[in-house]
Amino acid sequence: MASSQLQIELNDQQIYEILHAAKQCPSRATNGFEHLQLTLTSFSITMLGGSSDNLFKKTIPFHSSVCSPLSFSVVADFLCSALEMYTQSNHGHDKLEITITTEDNQATSISFGLCFIDSIRKQSLYPVLPCHIDAVNKAFSRPHQMSINCRDLYDDLKMVAQHTEGNFKAVYLKGSQKHITALVDDGHEITEYRWPNEHTGIYEIIFDDKTLTSLQLALSYNSSDANLSQFNHELCIDTGDQQLYFEQNQSLPKLKGKKPNRTIEDIKFIIDKFYFKQEIDSYSKIREIKIHSEAFLYFNNKNIMLFYLSKSTEICRLLNVKEVSSPYEGVFQFNPRSISASRIKLQPKQFVCAINHTYNSNYILTFKNSLEKGAPAMFTLDCTKRDDLKPFAKKLLAESLQMKEEDVDIDKSHVGEQMACVGFFDQDED
Repeated sequence: MASSQLQIELNDQQIYEILHAAKQCPSRATNGFEHLQLTLTSFSITMLGGSSDNLFKKTIPFHSSVCSPLSFSVVADFLCSALEMYTQSNHGHDKLEITITTEDNQATSISFGLCFIDSIRKQSLYPVLPCHIDAVNKAFSRPHQMSINCRDLYDDLKMVAQHTEGNFKAVYLKGSQKHITALVDDGHEITEYRWPNEHTGIYEIIFDDKTLTSLQLALSYNSSDANLSQFNHELCIDTGDQQLYFEQNQSLPKLKGKKPNRTIEDIKFIIDKFYFKQEIDSYSKIREIKIHSEAFLYFNNKNIMLFYLSKSTEICRLLNVKEVSSPYEGVFQFNPRSISASRIKLQPKQFVCAINHTYNSNYILTFKNSLEKGAPAMFTLDCTKRDDLKPFAKKLLAESLQMKEEDVDIDKSHVGEQMACVGFFDQDED
């Protein structure tokens, strides 16, 4: 029997990736999934592991003297122990010495030389296990059905997490040209959440709370495109260097097509800064508003009105609206003292704003200076939905719109008078 030894070196990023993969293998499994499968080539390492209902396959760059692909299985918790000992004890001065012993091109053992703590860790290796072969055939050989950028999908999943705080049994997430729709079953009722689609990705997937956590972790630092496949309760995602498989609750597909008990829509809007800044500044000078620390935004189709209302005082102003994501009617209360008018710079001239629903019927009002995705928020305020004020707000809006219409009519009549005067003087000169 021909025996040889293969010396390999891993950099910090490779160690991190393998350690992270090993931690995803269940240590108490007895069906083979307590092992992590590794395949070494001259230019890559491919890791395969997880559990029967949550599999992953990931390839990372690697350079070695391996002539032909070398595949083997290693007990994951042993691998974790060796790599963690290295990362905790080494201070960047010593390399991790790894030796793989092979016999007739089969890996038989692996040895970690931790010379900086005078330690050697060695364990037998196993050939590719049947459970991993079955997993590849079952999970990673499905045809792709749809494609979306990983970062865009991550942002949509982040919105789901924000709306639900992870308290749900199932989510049906759909991206259409204009909106992202999430149908959420929390075990008590079905709620539909909608928000503007900022990436135009077209897709639909169904997942549970466990899958959401795994997906967010896998997609968080990935900017490539992902190919998706959903077969009933089984979800597959392929990002090129990484493949994920989730076998979920068999009742999940039943969520698609169900009617929600309620629908909650997030709103995105763009307003002129000057009028908003001017009005907030005026509120800061009114003692009654300062004491009550409240102001209101009223949305009615494409109109947005900023107002204050009490038993003795009514103040309202129509904002100069450049864009609203979708027609909506509702009142939201916020604390105007949380906005420092002095911090509002008039360049650029517009605010990009959003009202997003969060868990337990709370809302967040966000002001940004830029339309660019990921732009930082200037202000983020907690706000409360106050639909009890809709009748009063509608009355104030009607009065404001009527005044605006009358003002336009007056302007038109003034223009007519000026034109008549111009004609009169022209005739006189003739």
